Amino acid sequence: MSISIITAEKKHVCDIFKLLKELADFKHLNCDLKTNEERLSQMLFEEKSLNAFVAVADGVVVGTALFYTSGVSTFMGKNVLHLDEIYVQKDFRKQGIGREIFSKLRAVAKENNCCKIEWKCQSWNVDAGNFYKIMGSKQEEGWTGFSINHI
Repeated sequence: MSISIITAEKKHVCDIFKLLKELADFKHLNCDLKTNEERLSQMLFEEKSLNAFVAVADGVVVGTALFYTSGVSTFMGKNVLHLDEIYVQKDFRKQGIGREIFSKLRAVAKENNCCKIEWKCQSWNVDAGNFYKIMGSKQEEGWTGFSINHI
């Protein structure tokens, strides 16, 4: 099987959205998925407020990473790459796809003068947490995530 991680193109929007729906189902957040293919395309290719990689196995999109570099660390004086979503279909996990995605993310972070890559993981998702640790990440002790939703 041939697997490649590439920058998403317009032709991938339908596949990325399908993966987002799978991810929402996995996270038990179906009711929070308010975007659609058209809006996703606008963010990626018109506004350029979001970036995406897709993992392609033998011509089929089996994973994605959605991220942006608009964040900043005032303490470090550098940009921050925020990984908003990463998802690989269950049948394609443990085949190095996640590692390759993180390799690409590290390269983008370096190109954009970022001091770190940050993301959130639901506490019940132990498998993802273990994978992130293998990738060299650490859980930030002493910090609690907050958000104001539905504005």
